[in-house]
Amino acid sequence: YDIIESCSSGPFLELFARGCRSGWDAWGNQSKEYKPTWPTYSNHSATEQERETA
Repeated sequence: YDIIESCSSGPFLELFARGCRSGWDAWGNQSKEYKPTWPTYSNHSATEQERETA
């Protein structure tokens, strides 16, 4: 997103989106309700201590 926003003044569109982003239009059949049902990389971003206390 940063690269596109830095070289274009918009408007911005993400086609086949699976989520919304501020300042962007999102087109996709899952753009407003997508929730992964499997572990994602965000599950691996916490420190070991944060995982133990969760």
